[in-house]
Order: sequence, then C-alpha cells, then structure tokens
Amino acid sequence: GVTTWHDFASEIVTAQAELTGKRPLVDAITTAEFPTPAQRPANSELDSGRFATTFGYRARDWRERTVETVEVLLAERAATL
Repeated sequence: GVTTWHDFASEIVTAQAELTGKRPLVDAITTAEFPTPAQRPANSELDSGRFATTFGYRARDWRERTVETVEVLLAERAATL
C-alpha cells in the first residue's frame, strides 16, 4: 500500500496506544511547515510498488507490519525493565 508520513506516524500512535494507554496528538503539516536542511519533495508518499515489480513479491500491508513492529519493540522494552 501507499501512505504518507502523517498516516504512518498516526498508525504507530494507534498501535502503541492499545498497549500503553498513551495517545499523543499527531498533527498533519506541510513540507513547508517543517523546514529541513535537505530539500524534500511536496509528495513524499511511501510506496513499495517498485520492490514488488523488481522482486515479484508483494509485502504485507504496511499497517499490519507497523502493528507487529510496535508490539515487538514494546515487548522488548518491557523485558528490560
């Protein structure tokens, strides 16, 4: 699938909120509102289409993988506390 940085961050917050009870606000902003030394494109969607075309393998939906990654990271953190 395709997503934006805002949607990706929002999905991370949602996934961790179910485990931590914390839900920080994620505001959508434009590239112009977040100046950086490096120039950024106005459209910076994350897309794995080229990977699928090149290798003939379509990765699972980014939302599923994001939830799994957050769960693993929080479990590892809890194990070290």
